[in-house]
Amino acid sequence: MTVLASLTSHYGRLERRCDVPSFGFTRERIAFGLVLSADGEPVACDDLRLSTDGRNRGGGQAMTVPRSFTRSGIKPRPFFLWDNSHFVLGLGSPPEGTEPSAHPARADAFRDWHERLLDGTEDPGLLAVQPMRPVCASVAA
Repeated sequence: MTVLASLTSHYGRLERRCDVPSFGFTRERIAFGLVLSADGEPVACDDLRLSTDGRNRGGGQAMTVPRSFTRSGIKPRPFFLWDNSHFVLGLGSPPEGTEPSAHPARADAFRDWHERLLDGTEDPGLLAVQPMRPVCASVAA
């Protein structure tokens, strides 16, 4: 057996034991979950930083999500089906902690990326993501 075949076999064993995420996925700490209606309207925001007893668990809950990558540059790419509030909502606080500011270009990139990837899907959950409009559009108006 080659080294590569052995490593692949070992990863498969770890995956079956749920010690590593499936190929193409990663474990990330998610602080908030946005609940969408069937037509893509935000209806609730789940605070995933809270444990079942109501205590704050810090940075959020470790969840398996589609893989992430290192972002850089002035036009960073969005992640698939998850991201920070700058991309998902078009809103975010600057590092100084002042008032939230709008990020319409990032929200547009998130929406356009999902429209392109989900074109032709018939899955009701994925269809809810497609019509999502950035919150910053309503805040700026």
